[in-house]
Amino acid sequence: MKQASIYDGILQCPSCLGEHLHQKIVSVFFRDSEESLTGKFLRIDEKKVEKTLGDKNPSSRRDGLLIEFWCEECDADPILAIYQRKGYTYIHWHSMRKLVEA
Repeated sequence: MKQASIYDGILQCPSCLGEHLHQKIVSVFFRDSEESLTGKFLRIDEKKVEKTLGDKNPSSRRDGLLIEFWCEECDADPILAIYQRKGYTYIHWHSMRKLVEA
């Protein structure tokens, strides 16, 4: 996990620190209750919308959000995670690679 960097209000690529990131896929996870394995899931990209619960929630016990980007300045496909745990909200780079398609 790498901490997300923001410079002058602009999110920077974790690989090259470039400022030209493009959002491409958003995945939202809502658990039915704390530690529940069931809940609501929504994944949106330019081609389709999925509504089945995935196992890629960045939080092991709460809700989470993944935003997949592509960088204009390097070949990175970073994934930003925003999630809750023990009353805190965390934001960091979840991965530098694309999520594997199910």
